Amino acid sequence: AGVYQPAKQIEESKVPVALASFLEKHPEVRTIALHLDNDYAGRRMTQALKVVLPSRYVIRDRPPPQGKDCNDYLCLKLGRQITSRTKKNREEKQER
Repeated sequence: AGVYQPAKQIEESKVPVALASFLEKHPEVRTIALHLDNDYAGRRMTQALKVVLPSRYVIRDRPPPQGKDCNDYLCLKLGRQITSRTKKNREEKQER
């Protein structure tokens, strides 16, 4: 959710544009499963969406059981090393 920041007062938060657009195009959707990060930002966004989405949706909070995000969890399940998320690593990848 790196481009989304809930409001300081959760109830004043807005639904992210991409999600709002998707839901508008797919009125048949009734259940939303959130697989957001296990960090402050991911948990806060989950709280915000539970408050600001219309009550016609069933919101299921499904963070990964281990690790920061679903990718970490998959790495753990597969016995792979979790990729480092340092700024230096991102800059090195952009240079390639």
